[in-house]
Amino acid sequence: MTGRRRESTIVAALPEVLERVASGLRAGAAPLGALAEAAAGADLPEPLAADLARVVGRAEEGGVAAALDRWAGDRPL
Repeated sequence: MTGRRRESTIVAALPEVLERVASGLRAGAAPLGALAEAAAGADLPEPLAADLARVVGRAEEGGVAAALDRWAGDRPL
């Protein structure tokens, strides 16, 4: 998959991931838990699933905000 196509795939899937995170938060999950649950979705495109797995791993070490900031720097979509 080319870089441009990978980015398009990620961008197209982000609204669903954000809805999953929001749903988890509304249900009372902690931010990291909601993000991890959304990232575990079996129907996510592989590039986004891989990115989110890295974000969750980084968040476990240094917090959700720092992990998301780093992801934004790594993949400025």
